[in-house]
Amino acid sequence: MRVLVAPLNARIGGTQINAVDLGAAVRDLGHEVLVYAEEGPLDELIAGRGLPKVVAATPAQRVRGTRAARELHAAVVRERIDLVHAYERARAVQAYVGAFLRTGTPVVATIYSMSVPRDLPRDLPIVVGTRELLASARERDMDAVDLLEPPVDTRSDHPGVSGSAFRLDLGIGADELAVVVVSRLSEVLKLQGLLGAIDAVEVLATEFPVRLVIVGDGPARDRVGERAESANERTGRTVAMMTGFMQDPRPAYAAADVVLGMGSSALRGMALGKPLVVLGEGGFSEVFDPTSATRFFEIGMYGFADEAEPDRLAGQLRRLLGDAELRGELGRYSRSVAEERYGLEAAASALDGIYRRVAARRAGLLARIAHGARAGARLLRSRATRRTAPAPGRAGRKPSEW
Repeated sequence: MRVLVAPLNARIGGTQINAVDLGAAVRDLGHEVLVYAEEGPLDELIAGRGLPKVVAATPAQRVRGTRAARELHAAVVRERIDLVHAYERARAVQAYVGAFLRTGTPVVATIYSMSVPRDLPRDLPIVVGTRELLASARERDMDAVDLLEPPVDTRSDHPGVSGSAFRLDLGIGADELAVVVVSRLSEVLKLQGLLGAIDAVEVLATEFPVRLVIVGDGPARDRVGERAESANERTGRTVAMMTGFMQDPRPAYAAADVVLGMGSSALRGMALGKPLVVLGEGGFSEVFDPTSATRFFEIGMYGFADEAEPDRLAGQLRRLLGDAELRGELGRYSRSVAEERYGLEAAASALDGIYRRVAARRAGLLARIAHGARAGARLLRSRATRRTAPAPGRAGRKPSEW
């Protein structure tokens, strides 16, 4: 089967990495896989996985993506695609219109955002990343919904990766403790947790030889940098540092004594055998351990606090930084969960089954016309609703990719 994998954009992010890694793993199961994306930082990962690239000229998130849908349709016809796997809402709708409605090419959409968009066509087969979203989608009578938790490549991300050179380059001594967060520096979802991490490490700087290392880039870079500089000035030493974007952040994870993160970033820290504190919105933070794991299996590596507790993260880090034996125990637990629950090979096998099932359900022209009419009405109703009352995500903000 010739499969066109269409991530939302060409930035380096958890969902985009998942799209490419799963594409390569499904390729290894015998499919021909091409990646459809704009030019950008993701190109290096695509090339490294040995996947052919089809350049998307128009970004998926362009307002009223009619042109993007036409371009995707042209790529499907030109490349003789048998199935399109689109990631997140904008690319999913464009694939539905440009591939399924126009040519009958089957489409699967993965939604790894914090909520399932209400204007998705009900007949569009979707894949979600948590049991919570699975239940939500089924309550809305989506025709075909599958659960596939975001995977991690446990062969590439493993405890044997060395972080020594990374620590040496940053001047982090063997007697110092490194708290590492690898994240897109985004105003949505990420910022509150990043600022909270800086504040927590500043509080702990008088108790431990601790450094916070923030790896990543994005629109909130200046705000995060200003908070880090202020913390460093107040403590009289460098307690928070920023490295910028890293194409391969494995050495940063490996250098950590404790990892902070959410979504796929949290999973990568787990795969490298690190104790993890899961971050979220509203000041949420929680140590990943056997008592909290069930919650994260339900909602994903994320959380939301109705009321911020400013000292909560500092207390969690104090417990971990002060107990090397506990860090080792939780690091081993993290790795075992990553291997048993989030392995890439098992996810690729499940996805192969989804592809085969969806590909077998081809719709004729009359059925596609009926589907298109219903989907168009749904999109128009959603657009009208957003004009009068924008649909919030958790914490009252627009859902975003991890």
